[in-house]
Amino acid sequence: MAKTDELEDFIRLAVAKGEPLSGIESVLFESGWDTERVKRAVGRYVDVGFSVPVPKPRPFVSARLFFMHFFYFILLYLVTYNAVSILFSALDHYLPDGLGRYRGMYWSNNLGRSIQDNLSILIVAAPLLVLTQHMISGAQEKSGQAIPRIRLTLAYFTMFIDSLVIFGTACSAVYYLLRGELGIRFLVKAVLLVALCAGMFLHYRTELAHDEAKS
Repeated sequence: MAKTDELEDFIRLAVAKGEPLSGIESVLFESGWDTERVKRAVGRYVDVGFSVPVPKPRPFVSARLFFMHFFYFILLYLVTYNAVSILFSALDHYLPDGLGRYRGMYWSNNLGRSIQDNLSILIVAAPLLVLTQHMISGAQEKSGQAIPRIRLTLAYFTMFIDSLVIFGTACSAVYYLLRGELGIRFLVKAVLLVALCAGMFLHYRTELAHDEAKS
């Protein structure tokens, strides 16, 4: 498929030759171009009968929205890490590791004490995460501002980390399997961790595909 800049070059050239935007749109549809992409490209210009296409003003990304997205991902990492830590501490407490052992490397005899730090962060960060996402959605819908590049970058970074975690978990599973120490506790942890990372990966991959289609 031709690149988006080629499409815009064609639209600018056609308008410069006096073709109306509606006619340009129809020709592109008939030529097999994607309907949504054509509508977005043509919609960036105003048909005012000028000799060259007049671009519509594009929405800018305010510093406020930029840092809201940055703060959202910091909260996402905090919530994910501490929620997983609490879950893994509970598994260390209630499930043996395959060799009859219950305690993990950094485990305390008191489960409540071992998860105090994680729980305190989770109690504060989780509601803030939901509130921040709600504020971001409301701000973008109200202002019509574009998705900032920082969100795309951090989403890709999150997918990269997810891929590394899945890879590392698979390597660990093979290692323990070869040693004959693949216990139920590790399997439960591995399944939960892979499911979480795969879910986040697919979520942001879908979001990125949707956002990039608009660009």
